[in-house]
Amino acid sequence: MPALALLAGLAMPKAVATSLLVVAMKSFAGLAGYIFVFGQGSVVSLNPETRINWSITLIVTGAAIVGALIGSAIVGRIHPDKLRMAFGYFVLVMAVFILSQQIGFAVLDYARSGWLQTAEVLAGGIAIIAVFTWIIRRPVQVAVADFDQPMGDSSASDAKS
Repeated sequence: MPALALLAGLAMPKAVATSLLVVAMKSFAGLAGYIFVFGQGSVVSLNPETRINWSITLIVTGAAIVGALIGSAIVGRIHPDKLRMAFGYFVLVMAVFILSQQIGFAVLDYARSGWLQTAEVLAGGIAIIAVFTWIIRRPVQVAVADFDQPMGDSSASDAKS
């Protein structure tokens, strides 16, 4: 979804729907690969080594359903540009967190080897943050709805006509 919304400028509802479809297909394929064994005497059979923790599965599924219901209830009240920016900053923070876990010590060791290396690391970090901030802050290219009018307020739109 970040690439669809941030780089391609796709409207958030379409980006979310496309992303959910891709996630659902990948999740189903992963689950099928985990539960089933392909080949070995039959075309498809259950994997006898698969153990599913049903209490965790039900808790996560319940939380996802509650989150979906809450999200669908408030989606029309949040302007798409603000949602897109908030999501973009969330992705940026998560990317920095994940990258710092993966390559953090190597970058710090490199930066400690001299002042030029420290300057390179700082300049690279600033450039990456600047590019992502520019991507996040650029305006949406597709109008989604008229968010100047409150939802369900037909008298205000009649006054304009």
